Amino acid sequence: MINISGGAASAMSLRQLNLWCDARFGPHMVASRPDTRAYDIPWLVLDNALAEDAWGWKPLTTIADILEEIASHAEKHPNWLDLTETS
Repeated sequence: MINISGGAASAMSLRQLNLWCDARFGPHMVASRPDTRAYDIPWLVLDNALAEDAWGWKPLTTIADILEEIASHAEKHPNWLDLTETS
């Protein structure tokens, strides 16, 4: 199996992501949830070294570009997260 990812160079902690969101959208309260949700993953960083070795593939899109694309989508579609809510 070969992972296609940004690898460790683009890894970001939840704290770093929260700081980015605060800078982009303004400060907001973050609360923890004690329950485990179906798709929660405690920590995940994929290593793309095999893809680079096998095919010479490296990611071209930066984490900053990806976050900006998501943020722009969220601004254009303010209710998009409502689709992911589970009761």
